[in-house]
Amino acid sequence: SIRVHYGGEFTDLPTEEYVGEQVKIVDCCNPERWSICTLDRVAKKLDIPEFSATYCYLRLGKTMEDGLVYVMCEDIAQDLARN
Repeated sequence: SIRVHYGGEFTDLPTEEYVGEQVKIVDCCNPERWSICTLDRVAKKLDIPEFSATYCYLRLGKTMEDGLVYVMCEDIAQDLARN
């Protein structure tokens, strides 16, 4: 299961935050087969328009300032599955 935050926006003053989001728990994934395509399927399941989806995750135990990772390739998507 993963917890998905979506539909919000990032702020940067006074600190970086993600506000106004919806949160859903999604059961969909086999970590060994995790990919950007998996993220696309999750976005579609949550009715997030394709053109507006930016994938990122927050590393466990980190803050937005030092642990926010944008998922730009399959290697990073795999890293998301391992964390």
